[in-house]
Amino acid sequence: MNKPSILVAALGLVLMAGCKPISNSGQPQSAPSTAATSATPARQRPARVTPARIAEIVASGRKGFWASVSEVCPKDRPLSDTMLTWNVTDSGVKRVVVYIVDPKRDVDGKGRNLGGPLGPVGERQTGHWLRPGQIFKLRSRDDDRELGSITIGEKAC
Repeated sequence: MNKPSILVAALGLVLMAGCKPISNSGQPQSAPSTAATSATPARQRPARVTPARIAEIVASGRKGFWASVSEVCPKDRPLSDTMLTWNVTDSGVKRVVVYIVDPKRDVDGKGRNLGGPLGPVGERQTGHWLRPGQIFKLRSRDDDRELGSITIGEKAC
C-alpha cells in the first residue's frame, strides 16, 4: 500500500470508532453491544435435540408426526412459528428428513429440505414464516417414503 492509502484507511478507522448513532432528538445513542448482536446471527442453526428431550418424546407415548401450531392467521405480524415433533420408531427407519412444501413455490411437490438427516425421534423449530397451505413432510432418508404430513390450516382472524 502507498502512504495516501494507509492514511485514508487509518482516518476512516478513527472516524468510525468515534461515531455514535444520533436519535431524532439530536442526542447521541449508545451503540448496541457486540455481545447482543453477535449472539443472534441473521440465520441460526437449529438447536440439536438432546437425549433427554428424545426420552421425553418417547415417554409421552405419542407416535407419528405433529406440530404445536397447525393453523395460523395470515394477517398476523410477526408471522407464527411451530415446533415439529415426530416419533416414527415403529416404521423401522433409522434416519428421516423434514421437508417443507409451499404450493406457491414448489410446483413439483417435492419441497425443500428443512432438516435432516435426523433420527426417528426428534423435533425441529420453524422460523416466524408460517402461512396457511404450507405442508411439512417427514420422509425416510433411505427410500424417500413419506412417514407423515402436516398441512398448516388457516385460522379465522
